[in-house]
Amino acid sequence: MGVKEHPLYKRWRFIVDITTNENDPNYKSYAGGHGIENHFNNFDEFCKYIMSRLGPPKPPFIQLHRKNQSDHFRPGNLVWATNKQVGRNQRNNAYFTYKGKTRCLTEWSEIYNIPYGRAIERLKANWSFEEAMEIKPRQRKKVK
Repeated sequence: MGVKEHPLYKRWRFIVDITTNENDPNYKSYAGGHGIENHFNNFDEFCKYIMSRLGPPKPPFIQLHRKNQSDHFRPGNLVWATNKQVGRNQRNNAYFTYKGKTRCLTEWSEIYNIPYGRAIERLKANWSFEEAMEIKPRQRKKVK
């Protein structure tokens, strides 16, 4: 099997492109444009690290993800994550600190069982964060 056929090669290539290729559509908004670098010298080094420290991906943990989004692609900062975990750890999420915990709005909406769209509407209407999460939506009355 050649290097390009290795299951981790596409992930490696993606990391290289978003950290070094200014023409890559993800460069500016995702990694390189924010000063994020790839600290693995080559595919072999990357592959050996992943296989020895993280092992192969096992569903549902299928995305290679940086634990700290402000830090580089480097040993110690990579984990296998679910699509949901990756989505909640992006720069463009709205984060709120409430009752001493900081979470993205999607997660708060799930915790308080408030539809995400309704939470957004409430916050845009200048509701306090507490009101937006704690006041339950009116339930429809059942028609007999």
